[in-house]
Amino acid sequence: MGSEDEIRGSDSDHGGWSAKVGWVPAAGAALKQNVTDILESGQHTYGPWIQELETRWAAIHDAGFDGVAVNSGTDALRLALLAMKERYGITMAVVPAATFTATAAAVLQAGLRLELTDVSLADYNLNVDRLPPAIPNTRSVVIPVHMYGNEVTGLQIDQMRAKGYLVLEDCCETINNPLRGDAAAYSLYACHHIPAGVGGMVIANDKRLLELIQSYANHGRSSEWPSDRFNFVRVGYSSRMTEIQAAMANHGLDNIKKSLKRRKEIVKFYNNNLPTENLILPRSIESDTHMMYPILLRRNSRGITRDQLCSALLMKGVETRPMPSLVGNPVWKGWDNLHINNLLGNRFPNANTIAENGFYIGCHPGLTPEDCEQIVDLFKEVMK
Repeated sequence: MGSEDEIRGSDSDHGGWSAKVGWVPAAGAALKQNVTDILESGQHTYGPWIQELETRWAAIHDAGFDGVAVNSGTDALRLALLAMKERYGITMAVVPAATFTATAAAVLQAGLRLELTDVSLADYNLNVDRLPPAIPNTRSVVIPVHMYGNEVTGLQIDQMRAKGYLVLEDCCETINNPLRGDAAAYSLYACHHIPAGVGGMVIANDKRLLELIQSYANHGRSSEWPSDRFNFVRVGYSSRMTEIQAAMANHGLDNIKKSLKRRKEIVKFYNNNLPTENLILPRSIESDTHMMYPILLRRNSRGITRDQLCSALLMKGVETRPMPSLVGNPVWKGWDNLHINNLLGNRFPNANTIAENGFYIGCHPGLTPEDCEQIVDLFKEVMK
C-alpha cells in the first residue's frame, strides 16, 4: 500500500464515473401508472396495496398471519417492542454493540432497559457465545441483527431461546429468510432490498401481538379498527404506511429474486478478486442476502487508516460508508442512567475493531460487470 500522501491523491480523477453505495431502481411505466391511479382514487392510506403487501410479506417469510405495514424500519422495531412489552411483560432488551443506532434507540423509546453484547467478526452479527443468560425472573428480549444481509441462523436463534430470551429479529438489512424469532422487523428504506422511499414491516406468529402492533401504529385504536375508528385503548403513534409506499414495495417484491441473484454474483466476484493482503473480506453463504459489502482493514496495514483508504477510493469514484457501531458514538455516551453497560470499554473488542477499521461498499444490481471490475482495479491501485 502506498504512503499517506500517495493514497490521498491530489484531485478527483474518476472522470464522472462513480460506484454508489446504494441504488434505487428507476420507476417503470407500470409503477408510474399505479401511483397515478392511487392519487386519482383518493385512497392514499390503508387500502388494497397495503393489504396485498402485508399478505405477500408474510407469505415469503413463512409467517402464519398477515404482517403489519408501518412507516419505517425504526418504527417496526419500536412498535414490536411496545407490543411485546404489553403482551409478554418484557422489561429489558439486549442489542449487538455494532449495529445501526435505530436498533438501540427503539429499545429506549419503548421504555425498556438496554444492554449490549459483542458481535462476531465472522459475520458481524451478535455473538451468541458472548450473550449472557437472561436475568432470572426478568422477561428479556434479544434483538439479533442480520447485518449487511448476513443471516442469523435458526440454530443461533434456538441458542438465544435456550438462554431464556424472547427473540425479535432486526431484519432491516435482509429479506426472504423465514421467520424464526417471536417477531421480525423490516425496513423498506431507499437503498435497502425493497426501496419504498421509506417504510417498514412487522411479522409474527402471534395474532394478538400483531393486533397490538397495529393498534400502536394507529394512535392506540382498538383491535376492531377500522370498523371502530374512535375507540382508543392505549397511547399510540401515527406510524402508518401510505398506499404509494406499498405500491413501490410490491413492485420491488416482483423483482426480488432477480435482485438477490445479482447481489450474490457481485459478492462472489469481489471475494474472488479484491486484494486480501490488507483487507478482510466477508463470508458468503447461500442464505445471505448481501445488502452491502462489508470490509475490515487489517490492523497494522502499513500505517494507513480506514478513513485514509476510504478517502482515496472516493477520489477515484468509489463510495464507501463506515460500518456502524454503537461503541464510541457520541449520542450513547450520556445514557448511563438507563443501564447501558460500559459502552466505551473493552467488553466489546469486536465492536471496537469495527468502529475503527470497518467500512462497506455497494453490491447492488445497479452495478454493471464493468463497474465491478473497475472497483476491483481501483482497490488494487490505491493499495499497491
